[in-house]
Parts: sequence; structure tokens; C-alpha cells
Amino acid sequence: MCPGNHESAGKRLSGRTNKGSPWLRKLLVEAAHAAAHTKDTYLSAQYRRLAARRGKKKASIAVGHSILVIIFHVLREQKPYEELGRNFFDERER
Repeated sequence: MCPGNHESAGKRLSGRTNKGSPWLRKLLVEAAHAAAHTKDTYLSAQYRRLAARRGKKKASIAVGHSILVIIFHVLREQKPYEELGRNFFDERER
């Protein structure tokens, strides 16, 4: 469920996601939808930023990918998940 990254001569081309497990994709998109409708969280802020620019469906896929990356790091590093908060993107741009 990683985003497509096809580039030629510095120009970004097709952004199709790679093939993967269909049941895992459905599960992650459903989790992303639930995370997008929570209050004051990093994932909901990410969803709102992306949905405004790219659309709701692409934002759901991106948030699902973020959830997958979070799960990977939690399992690999054996540390609990630390919520970054809804102001993470505002503070990062400052």
C-alpha cells in the first residue's frame, strides 16, 4: 500500500499505488476513515490537509499508509505510539 513513485527526467508521472493485499487495504482505509473523524489528532489533521488539496479518497489512502508506517515502527522499535497532535504541521512550517 505504498504510494507510487514513478519519475522521469525530474518529472513526477503516475502516482498509482502498488498492488498489495486487498483485505489489508480495505482494513487500513476503514481505520483511516475512523482516524480522520477523531478530534485533535495528527492523523485527522493530515486527512484534512490532504482532502482539501487532493480529495477524500486519496487522503484516506494516504492516512491508511501512515497508519501502516506507524504500526511498523511501533512493532520494530518496541515503543508505544506517541501522538504528535493536531498542531504538528503548523509548528513544522514555522
